[in-house]
Amino acid sequence: MSERAPTLKDVAAAAGVAVMTASRAFARPELVSPSTREKVITAANSLGYRHNALAAAMRTQQSGLVGVIVTNIENPFHSKLAQGIDQVLTANGRRMLLGHSQDDAAREAALIADMRSWRVEGLIAVPALAEIPAEERFAGTPTVLAGRRAATRSINQVTVDDEEGARLATADLIDRGARRIGFIGNEDRIPTTIDRLAGYRAALADAGFDADEGLVRLGCRTVTDARSAVVELRGTASPDALFCVNNQTTIGALQAYGDTADPPLITGFDDLELADLLRIPTTLVSYDPVALGADAANLLLKVLARPGGRPRQLVRPVTLHRHELA
Repeated sequence: MSERAPTLKDVAAAAGVAVMTASRAFARPELVSPSTREKVITAANSLGYRHNALAAAMRTQQSGLVGVIVTNIENPFHSKLAQGIDQVLTANGRRMLLGHSQDDAAREAALIADMRSWRVEGLIAVPALAEIPAEERFAGTPTVLAGRRAATRSINQVTVDDEEGARLATADLIDRGARRIGFIGNEDRIPTTIDRLAGYRAALADAGFDADEGLVRLGCRTVTDARSAVVELRGTASPDALFCVNNQTTIGALQAYGDTADPPLITGFDDLELADLLRIPTTLVSYDPVALGADAANLLLKVLARPGGRPRQLVRPVTLHRHELA
């Protein structure tokens, strides 16, 4: 007959602590002292005890898990966002459960359902494009949106100052002499594209220029899409500058002009890895996606600590960084 498996009560007795303290040492280690947690872990290892986190979550409704959903795992923004989230969660005794929606509403809905089945305490999400408002899709679970704003202010969100960043970038191109500024954007349903296009148009209007819709290219979801759009624009409209809506469209534009000695001025939203090594001078609208993720995680922890409060909206500032040839 097999031996009885050790229980949490056995671990607590061996460590000389209460059962509740032993439970917290596993589920909420930030609530116990390091020396106490070490005693509990040592006792558990010596007894061969394995903590069942899911069973504990079902009993206590505190899994220590936070679900994180991103739309494009290939985009460096999302990996840095997740890094910032993870740093804060780890420091507060929680773990991140990561999902990739591929910007698909049905896939996002399935991820939300799966994460709820794992008893996540809250969600942080870059919301996918969907007909149903984010406030309804995430209702019932404490949620913070990150990177993309919702249509209303009735849900917690941490974003970047998209419109102002695009306005500053376009105004900078105008100040440097550009007059035919192309706009290379993602889908026009995406809030970041909507806001950055508004900032681009506002800067043109402030300078007394009419926006030429023949210089606007939308629907660029990948680097390849952006490269093709810029090649077409280059052949038909001859822009003297480009504003690119994100890092992937910027890379596509740089690839499209990689064969010319006289490229237009190029400005992009989001930082690029190794930007100082680019062969074409590039200006970037910069912000810190790691800090954005940290802000989102800290906001969620505040919501969990004090549920029922009014939704909060945090907006991170941006700066322009010009990268000249070495």
